[in-house]
Amino acid sequence: MDINKMKGDYDRYEVAQADTLLNWLLNHVTNLSRSKIKATLAGKGIIVNGKCITQFDFPLEAGMKIAVSKSKKNTNFKNRYLKIVYEDRYLVVIEKHVGILSMAAGHSSLNVKRVLDDYFRTSKQKCTAHVVHRLDRETSGLMIYAKDMATEQELEHNWHDIVYGRISLGNGTKESDTRPFCRYRASCVWRSQVWQW
Repeated sequence: MDINKMKGDYDRYEVAQADTLLNWLLNHVTNLSRSKIKATLAGKGIIVNGKCITQFDFPLEAGMKIAVSKSKKNTNFKNRYLKIVYEDRYLVVIEKHVGILSMAAGHSSLNVKRVLDDYFRTSKQKCTAHVVHRLDRETSGLMIYAKDMATEQELEHNWHDIVYGRISLGNGTKESDTRPFCRYRASCVWRSQVWQW
């Protein structure tokens, strides 16, 4: 990720000498208070060489580029029905708890897509949640939501190529000589499989 081409409202800096991230921020970002700098760091608003960093003692070296978000100050997401496990520019991975729908069904207002869209709006991200796959209301587990239609289409149409051979089963292995039969987007049912434990 090129810091100069990033979307959003960021102040950009270059590190002159080695330091730790929080110490450098406190000494060089003069337009924010100490508590706002810490909230921005915790709220994933600090980018170092194109990567979001939240580690306060992250080692900095001379020449590294830092971007500090002007709008992403302590946008820690809290919801009793889901937890954000991973987020980047293109997608968000959530842990869905029991009791919430993956997407709207009829007039039901409580669903993951709406919760994520509200989160994107409050964190000033210009995107919406696009469902890649679904889980039933009474099912918990990890889910992927794309932040744009192009990413959703890429994941939906190339799911087999993206995940094939990369599924870990813990203590066992999976062998299959056939392709998965995908009924509902990414929800795959394997045909002709051998499980070894």
